[in-house]
Amino acid sequence: MCHGFRVNSIRATLSALAFNIVQIMQCLALPATESCKQINTLRLQLFRITAKIVRHSRSKIIQLSRFNVYNRLFWKVLKRINMILNLIKKNHFFQGSGLS
Repeated sequence: MCHGFRVNSIRATLSALAFNIVQIMQCLALPATESCKQINTLRLQLFRITAKIVRHSRSKIIQLSRFNVYNRLFWKVLKRINMILNLIKKNHFFQGSGLS
């Protein structure tokens, strides 16, 4: 009995964490036209994308399938996430917290 409870507790915690990450992403990284979409729609459009990461010397390149109709949205979101990360690094937001 205890083992099943622990597994369910971990699953519920991971689900809550995933939900909160998507909520933060909706507020900060998604364009205004996309931020009102449901989680399942976002999961389909952003997280179930066929892609591969190719490494060349010191760089990494994301190659998306050209048949993906959500390429433009993916790149917009990635650009906004990079802008947020650059602002955090520039302002030393996590300085002293061990998260930098």
